[in-house]
Amino acid sequence: MTVGLVIVSHSAQLANGVAELAGQMTQGATPIAAAGGGVDDILGTSADKIQAAIQAVDGPDGVLVLLDLGSAILSAEMALELLNSEQEHHVILSFAPLVEGAIAAAIEASLGRTLVEVKQAAEKTGSVEQLQQLKPLSAAQEEAEAAVPPPPLPAQSDVREMQLTLTNPTGLHARPASLFVQTAGRYDARIEVLGRGRQAEATSIIGVLALGIRKGDTITLRASGKEAEAALEALRELNLANFHETTPEVETPEPVLPQDAKPRQDVDQQPVLSVSQEARDTWRGITTSPGVAIGPALLYTSTGLTLSEVERRIIDEEQITAEQERLRHALSTAASELQALTASLQQSIGQSEAAIFEAQSLMLQDPAMSETALKAIEEQRFDAASALALAGEQQASTLEALDSPLFAQRAVDVRDVVSRALQHLGDQVVQKHTGDELALDADNGLLYHYPDVEVRAQLTQRLAEQQRQRVTLLSKAQQAVTEVSIEGRRILLLANIGSEAEAEAARQWGAEGIGLLRTEFLFAAASTLPTEDEQRQRYVRIFQAFKGNDGAPGGGPIVVRTLDAGADKPMPALNNVIGAAIEANPALGQRGIRISLAHPSLLEEQLRALLLAAAEAGIELHLIFPMITTVEELRTAREIVDRVYEQLKQRQVTLPPFLARVPVGIMVEVPAAAVMAPELAEIADFFSIGANDLLQYTLACDRTNASTTYLYHPMQPAVLRLIAQIAEAGRRAGKPVAVCGEIASDGRLAPILIGLGVDELSMTPTALPGVRAALANRTVRQLLDVAHKVLQAKTVAEVEQISNEFRG
Repeated sequence: MTVGLVIVSHSAQLANGVAELAGQMTQGATPIAAAGGGVDDILGTSADKIQAAIQAVDGPDGVLVLLDLGSAILSAEMALELLNSEQEHHVILSFAPLVEGAIAAAIEASLGRTLVEVKQAAEKTGSVEQLQQLKPLSAAQEEAEAAVPPPPLPAQSDVREMQLTLTNPTGLHARPASLFVQTAGRYDARIEVLGRGRQAEATSIIGVLALGIRKGDTITLRASGKEAEAALEALRELNLANFHETTPEVETPEPVLPQDAKPRQDVDQQPVLSVSQEARDTWRGITTSPGVAIGPALLYTSTGLTLSEVERRIIDEEQITAEQERLRHALSTAASELQALTASLQQSIGQSEAAIFEAQSLMLQDPAMSETALKAIEEQRFDAASALALAGEQQASTLEALDSPLFAQRAVDVRDVVSRALQHLGDQVVQKHTGDELALDADNGLLYHYPDVEVRAQLTQRLAEQQRQRVTLLSKAQQAVTEVSIEGRRILLLANIGSEAEAEAARQWGAEGIGLLRTEFLFAAASTLPTEDEQRQRYVRIFQAFKGNDGAPGGGPIVVRTLDAGADKPMPALNNVIGAAIEANPALGQRGIRISLAHPSLLEEQLRALLLAAAEAGIELHLIFPMITTVEELRTAREIVDRVYEQLKQRQVTLPPFLARVPVGIMVEVPAAAVMAPELAEIADFFSIGANDLLQYTLACDRTNASTTYLYHPMQPAVLRLIAQIAEAGRRAGKPVAVCGEIASDGRLAPILIGLGVDELSMTPTALPGVRAALANRTVRQLLDVAHKVLQAKTVAEVEQISNEFRG
């Protein structure tokens, strides 16, 4: 038998719904009855209904009654008076949150917990303040709870007590909790943690997380055992060190994508295939990368562990020992995998980022998890997978019910690690492979489901040609790269990168340098701010990847864009520094250089890391600032560069001569910078036109908005005229001008851009051979003529026509 539950609410529909939900969580293992509504199910409560519900689920282990407020309390107490004295003394009322409390109580009851333990589990889902405001228990209720003896405690003289006030940014969240549990576990002591009206064992990471301790909270530690004093002192020192934490962890909001999209009219658009096919099983989207692909569909769904996803299997008594051993092996194996992953990631991404996996490993070793599952095998006769799923969902539900989203989201971690362990227990976790054939025509933004014969044939032909071209181009690129020179005018073809893999690809595809290294890769996926040394190490690896194993230079300069963050590119690692405000117009808000100037210490740290990495790797470093809009911004940014040089000098760091004064340029991304290009050219060493943003800002269109994508076209005359103005300003000042973005990757536009006065093109690495071929055998007169014609064009169609005629 198990503890029974009764759900009391003024609404019969609500009570029935909560009872059904709690019942699904335990698949009927806990007896649950609903007692909602008054007479004839109108809004209200009924003592008779509550009495009948209690009697329906009553058993030797007792009944917990969860109820909402108001008349529910009076009706419940009247119902207790209607019971006989024996029944009344093992029925307890609880004012826990109705939904969360019922789920937690049902799970606890299904595991064979006592009546008081079930009540405690339910009430842990509510705040202390909520529970203190509720009606005190009647004398009968207090007597019922008092009848269950508490677990034995050490003699008072053996208990050491300490209070700690947490000052680290995230309190006892994932990484700090992991350090806390590891520290406590090193000592021969039993340590109890009390805070926010809850308590937990210090060696249980899930229990510690479930306390929901935040910055500024005070916790009480009670320790007993041989090394109690040493353990408390170690935890005190850990707290004084702020758990070695500098920035808080915050959750990244899910991106919102347009649901009703139409294809972008790309300059290289292929003909749309088969109208009949498109009318049947075709989806439209916004093109971000060109190409064609055909293959079977894989519908991947996250395991998202819930009890309903793991089939409950009952075992025979003689199988108990074997199932418990299988459980221990699965937990141990999964924990070992996470420990190995932690060790690997410490080398590749740093200690702070790898710590989250260390915390997940501790979750699998948590005694609260294993003991709950082992008990379910022994007492409920669940097989190992069912027991582990039950234990995992119980722990996850406890965390999910916390009132802090930061802590509640750790339920995802619990489900994730339990899912990992389940993979070692057979076929409980399944990926669904639909096998349906899909064809993707990314050139036109179309996805076909079971393409018809005509569509499939045409796409297959294009795919084969696409693959042949790639092989040919890569083969040519890996040969000696020929400089692009048009009648003595040197044109640099560079690559845009954002990772070590892309740096390697840039070298293989024949890049003559890096025209844009996006440094957001260091911050975008991080939950804590990388240190100066961690940044330096990552930059060194990217620089070396471009140079190659032989140590020879990989080409020309490496242009590094300083951090381009903002409300339009939310990065959790930065929120403690720059805040996490939601802006109405993020693309027009605090972003790019504006962030760096508002928080100069961020920029200074990054610049120091870049200079040190460039010195170590021996590369020609150029710096570029994003979204410069005014002369004042550029002047201030250059002052920060000078300040960083002085800081390194004070550290007695000697930079090599080639880094004595690195060139400093700007991204020209807003029309204001284009208009002020002559004045900005007096201060900047070079320009790089961010064509994607310049196009977006000039046309006032969001490239991710399906309703305005028709405006977002690289052949817009207004943008091409702005590029010509910027190039002319650069030429007059003797400063090189580059273009980066999609427009630079387009072989149709490359000759036009060079004719407009652009000196360098920076693109995705795979586009380099095609652009190189587009510029081959051209004369200066040809390029000037086509550029002149484009500047006279009034529409996109006219520019396209001029481009097509030029290409022949």
